[in-house]
Amino acid sequence: MTSRLSTDFGDARVWHPTGSRSNFNLVYIGLGILNLATIVAALFVAHLVIEELNDRTTEARLWDQRQELIHDLASQSRAIFEPANDVFQSMDASAERARAVALTAAFEANLPKVLKALDHLDDSDADQIEAGDLQSRIEALARYVRQGQILALAVMDSFEKGDQARAGQLMAKSDKLASHTDDLVHAINDSMTAQFLHELEQSGSKVQAFRYSLALFCSMVIVLVFGATVYGLNVSRLLKTHVEERDRQFQEIEQREQWLAEKNAALGTA
Repeated sequence: MTSRLSTDFGDARVWHPTGSRSNFNLVYIGLGILNLATIVAALFVAHLVIEELNDRTTEARLWDQRQELIHDLASQSRAIFEPANDVFQSMDASAERARAVALTAAFEANLPKVLKALDHLDDSDADQIEAGDLQSRIEALARYVRQGQILALAVMDSFEKGDQARAGQLMAKSDKLASHTDDLVHAINDSMTAQFLHELEQSGSKVQAFRYSLALFCSMVIVLVFGATVYGLNVSRLLKTHVEERDRQFQEIEQREQWLAEKNAALGTA
């Protein structure tokens, strides 16, 4: 009877998808590793963004401080030449003398702050060239200011002595020096702009690295989503196949039970 059962119904073997299950386990582990790598990449990109933002904020604050200091220094350098002209209107040589001395003192007090601010520039060779050029121009500006003070005091002395012709000649020299000072101030502003653009160009490498990191992160996210989608579709297909195989086996079992019942009934009748 056993051979008859095998002939009529075949062997009822249970389906075990061991090979497919093993492959899917490997895929699942791979997706898990990729998920962790994506999280690490996201944290790294976030770190780069925060670091770049902090660097840009610090750099902008330093440049604002430098611009403000140099602007004040330039304004003071121009103001020092004013008493030599204003004395011919105010007719008060002593007051204009005190004003010239006070303006020069304010300039001298501000000068070390400007030079110290330039020490915070980067240490690359190009930056040292730009910073050295800027520093030399500021030092030249200081020399012009000191010469302007000497001329202003000489104008006051000549004016107090009643030698207005001599005072006028000295005032003309002071005006000429003031013109050179204005040209030097424009050159200093140009140097500051060139230095700022140079630092922006150097920061471009960091921005490029950030772009590469962001592109890598986006690629990992795309691969993760694609892998999860493929994995889900394959799992769904595998489950569907497993359910169909289980239903087929249940049908075979029901048919076999029905066949056995019919055989038992036939044997009982006989």
